[in-house]
Order: sequence, then structure tokens, then C-alpha cells
Amino acid sequence: MSAQRLARTVALAVIIGMVHYVLPYAVFPIFNAMSAIDHNLERAARSLGAKTSSVLWLVIFPLSRYCIAQPARDALVLGFGGLSPRRIAAGAEKLAAIVRRARKRSGR
Repeated sequence: MSAQRLARTVALAVIIGMVHYVLPYAVFPIFNAMSAIDHNLERAARSLGAKTSSVLWLVIFPLSRYCIAQPARDALVLGFGGLSPRRIAAGAEKLAAIVRRARKRSGR
């Protein structure tokens, strides 16, 4: 396997791992917020003729938008924090390649 392909595979594995790590921090608070919404509001909207998509966008989403924004922001911060070591390691690999090239040119 070439080094480039291995680097892409490792990067993909890191991203998949970070998604699995961060997802519960976003899903559980959003689920709690949406489950706390009174079901009578949904029932009232449906009895007035609203479709499922209308109930979602006009009733459920406005009532839970702040509870969606906070976990989404937290998950984003955790995700970026988890990707930082990968970028630092990538910088170390580039530095090592520069050092190897310099040694090769000097004949060591």
C-alpha cells in the first residue's frame, strides 16, 4: 500500500472514529428536548390539517431550536479538538520529509 493511500485511509478512520465519539454528545440532548415537547401541540397541528413536514418545521423545530443549536456547537468543538492531533501529526510528517530531503542532498 502506498504511503498516500495509507494516509487517506488513516484520515478516514480518524473521521469515522470522531463521529462515533461525538455523536452521543449531540443526539441525547436533542432527543431529550424533542421528547419534552407536549404531544398535544403535534396533535392539534395535525387536527388542523398540517402535514408531517409542516408539524416538524412549524411546531417541533421552533420549540427545540435552542436545544439543537447548543449540542451541535458542542459536538463541533469536540470534533475540531479531536482532529487537531491529526493535523499536528501531519505537520510532523511533513517536517520529517523535509529533514530526509535535506539529509539526502547533503549526502548523509
